[in-house]
Amino acid sequence: MKFEDFKKKIEEFSNSSKSETIKSYINDVLSLTEEVLENYLKKIFFELNVDDIIFKCKEAIRADKIVDSKIDQVFSGLDSSIREDNFVKIRNGYKINVSFDDFYLRYRRHYDLARNGVLTISEYESALPDKLHKQIFIEQLVEINDVSIDDFEEIARLTVFKLKLKSNINIWLQQGEITSNEISDFKKDAVEQWRNKYKSSYRGVTDEKDYNNTALKVLDSIREKNLILCQQPMDTSMSNGAFYDLSDSPVIGWRKDWEKYKK
Repeated sequence: MKFEDFKKKIEEFSNSSKSETIKSYINDVLSLTEEVLENYLKKIFFELNVDDIIFKCKEAIRADKIVDSKIDQVFSGLDSSIREDNFVKIRNGYKINVSFDDFYLRYRRHYDLARNGVLTISEYESALPDKLHKQIFIEQLVEINDVSIDDFEEIARLTVFKLKLKSNINIWLQQGEITSNEISDFKKDAVEQWRNKYKSSYRGVTDEKDYNNTALKVLDSIREKNLILCQQPMDTSMSNGAFYDLSDSPVIGWRKDWEKYKK
């Protein structure tokens, strides 16, 4: 393409654009002398190395004073949001045009979350272990008729809660976002909340035929509790996962004779 043809094409972009900001930028470029403009355009290149682009994006995130342990989190959040927004725009026939101000207003939340010290909870997406029904916490739930041993879908769902809790704690610990003392305090509090409900529920219960009904009441109450880690409330799946993990050790149980699961 000849230089003059290229310049006309740029002018067409300016005339068709609805953004005064973009028009201003284009006019600034077109106001350059022909020699300067030609030299400027010759220095423009396209970076097609995906790995290099990702590295530069992460370096830009680091430059915005995001700690290293949070950079991947911010990048993934931005990548997901931008992909979704672009998909919607393309599907609806809109052009993709994002100014600096638009980017800041729409995506700054990802930076804010990384800066305020909030623990980011990730979903558990890895493979499930074999023989899910052999987990002690599942055996306890099967015994009190909370879940059927052949209900694989429910057993898998409860297992994911347990693994989600353990996976996130391991990540936070490795990244230095929590300490082992804070984890210990978190588990101690969970045990004490269970103990209070367990003791009050079994007060006066001596007949074994009442164990299952009482155990279900304890379990139902525990499932409604939201635990707190590092002054941050955990959601239901994380809180339930903590109790399932403790009953898998087992440190807690539901029936009055739950300690028989200790091996």
